[in-house]
Order: sequence, then structure tokens, then C-alpha cells
Amino acid sequence: MNNPSIQNKNANQGFTLIELLVTLMISAIGLLGFVELQNRTQFANLEASQRAFATSIASNMVEAIKANPHIGKDCSFPTTLDVGTGSSSAYYSCLPNSAGQHSIREWHKALTGSGEQINSGAQNVGGIKYGRGCINYTPPQPAVGVLEKYTVSVAWQGFTKTAVVGSAGSCGFDSFGGGASHHRLVSFDIYGSSLSTACANPPIVNLVVDTATGDKTGTYELLDGQVMEIKGGGKFYGVIAVNAGAHLVLGGSTVIEAAVHIRDGAHYWMSSTAVVFEGSLTMDGILHVGEPSCGWAAPVVT
Repeated sequence: MNNPSIQNKNANQGFTLIELLVTLMISAIGLLGFVELQNRTQFANLEASQRAFATSIASNMVEAIKANPHIGKDCSFPTTLDVGTGSSSAYYSCLPNSAGQHSIREWHKALTGSGEQINSGAQNVGGIKYGRGCINYTPPQPAVGVLEKYTVSVAWQGFTKTAVVGSAGSCGFDSFGGGASHHRLVSFDIYGSSLSTACANPPIVNLVVDTATGDKTGTYELLDGQVMEIKGGGKFYGVIAVNAGAHLVLGGSTVIEAAVHIRDGAHYWMSSTAVVFEGSLTMDGILHVGEPSCGWAAPVVT
């Protein structure tokens, strides 16, 4: 005869040890898969943010070349100009085209992250991983119908291995740890037909600082509609902030040793050959470079 108390006890025994172990194993496998998915997602986000930043850095140089289309000729660019990690372009010199010199130096800062630093300048935090830039320059050959051409490239080291990007000899190829599978690259081509060589003129000037009679010093904040010209053969020291809708025009053979900030929506006009810039320039606005062949000079309100 069956004992009811024994049957009830067997029915409430619950899971066996083996069942618990199987459950824990399945849960552990699921957690490991979730952690791996999180890691892959983080790497994908890092790769995407690096590519977006690299594209922005390359685009900035493209715009600088369009605004200063004779930089390659004036600065006697080699077939490939290397900028950024592993180069000495932080001190790039181009006396015939000071605007171009400034553009190359600022591009170097963007590539290496030296424009944003922490720990009293000991650590760069604003760049891409081992960022390297290249400008391939082909001079025009009108006799055979060859247009002037710039190829602007930015390379950096990826976080994971992928299929090889770029070919041997491309910017930064096989220069990063892990070999070519860590090589990342974005490139833009600019042809002579897309370069702006039209002679534009700055607006009518309503504020003039003439250094021909001696060096000048001052602090200026230009507002919408104000157009300031600094001219003469002397030096200007001080601080200039140019706000949206305002214009700063540099003419003659002036030497600028001021801290200048061209803010978003502001305009900066300068000669590509005459003006010497030895101060600090923060360029967030629009650069206009006047070629000697244009012979532009800012008209002045009388």
C-alpha cells in the first residue's frame, strides 16, 4: 500500500543539482555573448566616430585649398606633402604664402590632437588615433590639357582588423601597428576647374589702422557690418575678435603679432604674399585670399 506522506515528499523535491548546473551554464553562455556584443558595439562606435572626425579634418583642408588655390604652386609642394603624426609639419614654413603656412600648421594640430591638450600640455586629446595627412599635388599642364589637382587624404589606425583599405603607397599605408589591416583612409580630389580663382573684393572699409606711421597696438571687437583694415609696413600688436557679419582686411606688408579670432560667420581677407602673420589665429569663419594678380585693395569710406 502506498504511503501518501512519501509521495508528497517526492513531489516537492524541486530541481536536481544537474538541472541547476545546466541552467547556470546556459545563463553564463548568454552573458558572455551579451558582453561580446557590447564590446563589438563599442568598437563600432569608436570606428564610426574616428571616421567622422577624419572626414571633417580632411574637409577642412579641402576648403582651405579652395580658398587659397595657389598654395601648391606658392609653397612648391612636393608630389606628396606629409602632415601630422611622424612629420615635422608643426613648423611648416612657406614664406611666399603665409595663409597656406598657417593652414598646414593648423591641419597638423587637428591630425595630432595637439590643439586640445590636458595635463599641462603633456597629453593630446583632440585628434584621431595616429592621425596622418597627405596632400598629393599635380601642377597644371595646359599644353596637354592636364588640370591642376590636389588629393587630400587622412589616414589613421583602426581599433580592429578589417579588410585592407587603400593600396600600397597610399597615405599612411602599412604605417600602423598590426599592419595594413588596421589602416583607415578617407580621400578627396580637387581639380583646377573647381578651384576659385575669381578676384573678389572686400566690402567698403569703415575702420582703418595704418602701421605705415609706426607700430600699433589695440583691442578690437568687430560687430556685424564693421569692416576693419590693417595696412602699412609696420607691426600690429593686440587682440582682435571678428563676429558674424564683420570683416577683417589685412593689406600691404603688415606684420600681425596679435591674437586674432575669426568667429563663425565672420570674414578674413588677406593677401597671399604680402602679409606676415606671426600671432595666433583661430579660424572659425570664412577665409578670402587675394592673389597678387587680382590687385585687390579694400575701398575706404571717406
